[in-house]
Amino acid sequence: MTTSITFWGAAGQVTGSCHLLEWPGHRVLLDCGLFQDKREESTRLNAALPFDPRQLDGVILSHAHIDHSGRLPLLAGHQFNHGDIAKIRAGIEKLNLGPIEVQQY
Repeated sequence: MTTSITFWGAAGQVTGSCHLLEWPGHRVLLDCGLFQDKREESTRLNAALPFDPRQLDGVILSHAHIDHSGRLPLLAGHQFNHGDIAKIRAGIEKLNLGPIEVQQY
């Protein structure tokens, strides 16, 4: 496997930042944002994830705006509970949020 990045949002549109970074032995998500566009299209895009969250090693959250973090509860609902969520703030700090805490986020 080679290093790759897949843009699952915020590419060709403004909202829904979600980028899957993959390199040998690792799968990390950069952001998991909410789509905010036409209601019908946004509802469809926000209802599902285009990858298997159980295969993620972790999530990096660039910042807390809803278009970068709004689908974190969806990750928890799809059994992402074994990885870490880290936020970027002058460095990386682990958040260690469990599914219930993520939903309150």
